[in-house]
Amino acid sequence: MKKIISFSAVMLLHSVFAQNVFSQDTVKVEKPDSVVIVKEGKNLEISVCGSKDNPDYRYHVTHASDVEVTIEKKKKEHDLSLPVFLPEKENRSRMYAVIKGSLLLGVNVPLGAPSEMSFSSKSYEIWLPSVLSFQYRPLNSKWQVHWDWGLDWRNYRIKDNQRFVKDEEGNVSLTTYPEGVSPKYSRIKVFSCTWALKLQYEFTSKNFISFGPVLSMNNSSSIMTRYSDEQGRKIKEKASDLKINRVTVDLFMAYRCHSLGFYVKYSPMNVFRKNSGPEFNNISLGVDFSY
Repeated sequence: MKKIISFSAVMLLHSVFAQNVFSQDTVKVEKPDSVVIVKEGKNLEISVCGSKDNPDYRYHVTHASDVEVTIEKKKKEHDLSLPVFLPEKENRSRMYAVIKGSLLLGVNVPLGAPSEMSFSSKSYEIWLPSVLSFQYRPLNSKWQVHWDWGLDWRNYRIKDNQRFVKDEEGNVSLTTYPEGVSPKYSRIKVFSCTWALKLQYEFTSKNFISFGPVLSMNNSSSIMTRYSDEQGRKIKEKASDLKINRVTVDLFMAYRCHSLGFYVKYSPMNVFRKNSGPEFNNISLGVDFSY
């Protein structure tokens, strides 16, 4: 917490010096341990404890004046904004870049999947939508434009007696487990870099809605299947470099009120390329933990 003496207090101290109250002394304290300023009506007391080379140093001054003393308190806030353009006046348009702490956790609900695919509720999404955010606020507007770069992990997990299998040509199909084994799960994981172009409308500074398209660059994908064989040994099967759609476009909307936020993201495009795997798309529903 930083305490700042306002202009009136500075003028008060100036008047004290003008009256030669401290005409013979100039006090300079380097790196004090603490500075205490006490204001009672028109009285001002300043105490300095400790200094750079002397932890036992003490300095105290009291002054009474007809001038009203005002002390202004300001809290230093952490700001991770990286300004691209900052106007001279606050009432002008602003464009800036921000490194944000953003985390969205959601459940994937696959759509249009084959009837034999029984998806687990443990199909989830972990999305960091605004690792780097470029933002523009027009003049005197409650609207903002965001262009956000982020990272996304999506997991599609199936249960029962079905599993994902990749063949020699790289295509993915559904098949049953061998007889006598105890299935645990089979899942597909997709890792993406995302670019989201969002419009945000602020009802208040902490109550807003945002929406827009999200371009996903799907960089990597894999299959993992776990089960136990007849002897109880744990088996793990893995495969990577699936024939997924490398570029997809999603539609995103989120609502936030103070520290509580929700989002929905609809993916109309299939996860796999045509004839390269089970055909299904996805909708994600979840909670926004951004700050």
